[in-house]
Amino acid sequence: MVLAQTSAKADLPIVVIGVTPVYGHVMPMRAVGKELVARGYDVTFVTGAMYKKRIEGIGAKLVGLEGNAGAHEALAERAKVPKGPERFAYDMDEAPGAIDCAA
Repeated sequence: MVLAQTSAKADLPIVVIGVTPVYGHVMPMRAVGKELVARGYDVTFVTGAMYKKRIEGIGAKLVGLEGNAGAHEALAERAKVPKGPERFAYDMDEAPGAIDCAA
């Protein structure tokens, strides 16, 4: 079993960054990816397809997630919930990956 591969770029390891498709999670990791690309690493992100331009714009590759995994439908539904306590309750109960607080 191969545990690591190297890229053609000076035998540096291939870097795969998996990140939750939420702006506040993606953008800090994008900065890390941008620096790694600048240093010659072959970087691939696994996150929401909606970040295609932002990820490819730094010279990295993207494996785009679709559907609920990509958060498109979930974010659209969440946007309908008023901000404040109602949205907080939605996030706790309905958002993908939410913890079942009733259990």
